[in-house]
Amino acid sequence: MYRCLSSTEEPPTRTRSPERALSSNSMAYDLGLADRIRMVLRRLGDFSERKMFGGVAFLVNGHLCCGIVKSDLMLRLTPEIASVALGEPHTRPMDFTGKPMKSMIYVEAAGIDSDTSLERWVRSAEQVARALPDKVGKPREPSRKAIKRPGLWG
Repeated sequence: MYRCLSSTEEPPTRTRSPERALSSNSMAYDLGLADRIRMVLRRLGDFSERKMFGGVAFLVNGHLCCGIVKSDLMLRLTPEIASVALGEPHTRPMDFTGKPMKSMIYVEAAGIDSDTSLERWVRSAEQVARALPDKVGKPREPSRKAIKRPGLWG
């Protein structure tokens, strides 16, 4: 129902809780870090990107190499390399599902603050991904949301 406002009345304003305003305006992952990773991967060869884990993932030969979840760098390594890497500062196991994954780790922002440290981490994940056999099979189907369906008029 609408009502007319007098000339002295202010229109009502919609207010949101601070938490909701923050969540709707905050980005899902660190865009600056994504640009830095792209610069490293461009020097190393072909790669692709895909939205994944609520952030962005970088793939090499169709295999997950690394990604960003919020402000953390996510890396796919071998289980052996990952166990050694977890001894370094600013690292922790990736426990996205609630159970730590043996070959996946997070590196906090403090551990990738320099371009040298970021490149070292990304190179280690890129080498693991390139060592895996090329993925074969049919390309991934686009999601149903991405498929444009004609409307009633075309």
